[in-house]
Amino acid sequence: MVVVPFQRRESLVPNHQGRLKADANARQFGSAIGEGVQQIARAGGQFAADLVQITELENSTNAQDAHNQYMDAKRQVMYDPQSGFMNTRGRNAIDGLEGYQQKLKGLRVQFGENLTPVARGKFNRAARASERAALQSGDIHTNSEFLKNATAVSRARAATFADEALINYNNPKQVKVNIQNGINALVEEGRQFGRDPDVVKAAAAGYRSGVHLNVALARAEQDPRGALEYAASVENEMSGEHRLKLRGALKGAIQYLEAEEITARVMGMGRVIDVPANAPSHTKTKSGSTRRVPAQGNYSTPSKNYLASVAPGKPRHQIEGMDDVFSQNLSAMMQDAPDEIRQGLGVFSGSRTNAEQTVLWNRGLKKHKTRARTRKHVAPPGHSYHEFGFAADLSFSGRSLKHAPKHVLKWVHDNAEKYGLFFPMSYEPWHVESLSRSGGRINPNDGGGSRIAANSNGVSHAARIPSPVVMQAQLDKIKDPAVRKMVAAKYNGWVKANNAEASARQSAAQLQVYTAVVGGQTPDQIPLQIRLDAGMANVESAWRVVENRDERGEVETDLAAFQHRQELAIVDPASFMKIDLFNEQDRYSKADFRSLLALRGELLGDHKDAMTAQVKANDLAASNERSANQKILTGNRKSIQNGDSLKIALDMMKVEAERRGMTANTVVDRRNKAAAYKATAEIQRALINKINDGHKRNGGVPLKREEIQELVDEAFANFEVTTET
Repeated sequence: MVVVPFQRRESLVPNHQGRLKADANARQFGSAIGEGVQQIARAGGQFAADLVQITELENSTNAQDAHNQYMDAKRQVMYDPQSGFMNTRGRNAIDGLEGYQQKLKGLRVQFGENLTPVARGKFNRAARASERAALQSGDIHTNSEFLKNATAVSRARAATFADEALINYNNPKQVKVNIQNGINALVEEGRQFGRDPDVVKAAAAGYRSGVHLNVALARAEQDPRGALEYAASVENEMSGEHRLKLRGALKGAIQYLEAEEITARVMGMGRVIDVPANAPSHTKTKSGSTRRVPAQGNYSTPSKNYLASVAPGKPRHQIEGMDDVFSQNLSAMMQDAPDEIRQGLGVFSGSRTNAEQTVLWNRGLKKHKTRARTRKHVAPPGHSYHEFGFAADLSFSGRSLKHAPKHVLKWVHDNAEKYGLFFPMSYEPWHVESLSRSGGRINPNDGGGSRIAANSNGVSHAARIPSPVVMQAQLDKIKDPAVRKMVAAKYNGWVKANNAEASARQSAAQLQVYTAVVGGQTPDQIPLQIRLDAGMANVESAWRVVENRDERGEVETDLAAFQHRQELAIVDPASFMKIDLFNEQDRYSKADFRSLLALRGELLGDHKDAMTAQVKANDLAASNERSANQKILTGNRKSIQNGDSLKIALDMMKVEAERRGMTANTVVDRRNKAAAYKATAEIQRALINKINDGHKRNGGVPLKREEIQELVDEAFANFEVTTET
């Protein structure tokens, strides 16, 4: 900074005018003039010196101002958030260095060009120092980014090989090649940048271990067993941390595999009936009490061994003479009964010889006098299912089943059909028969055929799987609680799946029976398998309809009942599916009965979708309960959405009917009530059809409320009820 010296005030007027005398002589005057000139010279020299200092000050000030502006511009070039070079990364930093250098040089020229030579010199000396520092910072930044970029490229190459290893996870040889290629990339990186060999070696080991971990986890998703085998083969190439992590990740897979093996083994055994020949059972003593006695001998099948154990004191042929399929189904039903029921169930009478049946027939004939009366209680010799091994009389606690508590009778009768059995005579609740024999139940009383059919081999689904008692014994042997839970879930899922399959099959068969009978066929014209799947009760109802068909003319629909059934199908489809429509056929016209059948058919389709989802979900339940629940929800979504739309429509319809005075509550006159019932039933029928059509047009997407309201208005537009006051 230039310092301005204090300036004395100089005057060109002599200071010593008072000393001048007017009468001075020439010598004195000249001396005074000379002194004045000297003073003027001295003042001029001082002025020149001062002028130099002022010029120096201006140059310095201008140079400083230019340098300040240069520094501001340089900071923008270096650190601007958007375009500053020092904020660039990767290739941008490497490629942008030259432009950065040119910008810095351009700034020095730009801010120095309007300065005087002296000021420009001062500015350039200061600017060059700043420029050198900025260029050096740029070089350091570029080198750093180059190193980072080169490292990233190298790591990216290694990551690419790791990804290829994952793609080839089922090919261990190719995985090994991919790992080596990745390690080579890391080694080359270390060589280029002069990394410590130990650091490079550690990085390679970590890379190898990490790829093995990821490959094992990838395999576990599709092949848990293969993942375990792979992990064992590369264990020495994995770090302790990765081995621990892999074991934790595969723990669930290991448990799942164990559960699968146990379940497959147990389910593969099928129905295991492990009853020793001397297994105790109940028998009645002379005093009327019961006691436990050993069964007699070994029998040809495990099922007959079991039945012999609950039929103490009975001749061997009564058990051995039973049909193999019948005995298997019967023993399975008895085994699967709840504990308090199972412990009391037994066989009171089994297979009979023709001679034994003759004795019973003659005894009955003597008692009832006529053959017609006797046939109501005893079948003639050669016409009894007992003789063919397809029937048995059951006992409870050593006495006939007719003396059993009500809950025992109810359980046995309710579950018999599940095991391919049924109780044909309500007045003989102890007498159980087989539904099947080589494709169809024979009927000794009519010489062939039957109203009830069988499946291909007659063994029920329920009789093929392990009993709950056996399954529980297997579960008790499993030490790991998680595995035990998985096995139980798989078993329960399998049982549910079979029950769901049977339910869907029965519903489909019943619909076929309904359709056939309404179309004029008789049950015996329906395929045997369909009749069996539909169930005895359904087929018997069909026969009653056929027998009364000729006497029954056209029926006027009970509109209140019809409307209730339509609403039930919408609000509670499960209950609607359980109704035997044959028992209600007399309440509907043929057209309305067919419309109920059609509604049942639509629900059956939704039911099948839901059952399919349930079967798939049960298969996933052991490993992922959340996923299973999601599968069920997805399978039921269509049914739920359709039902919601119909419920909304029915609510809107009731409001509109109330407004129009078309409900039973708003119509007093009996004739008007009938008209209101008829109109609302027809409106409801039309509305259901409109809603279903709307769903189809929307591709299954639920209708909006305003769309439903429009359909309700359309349904009412064609119906008016005139009420008399």
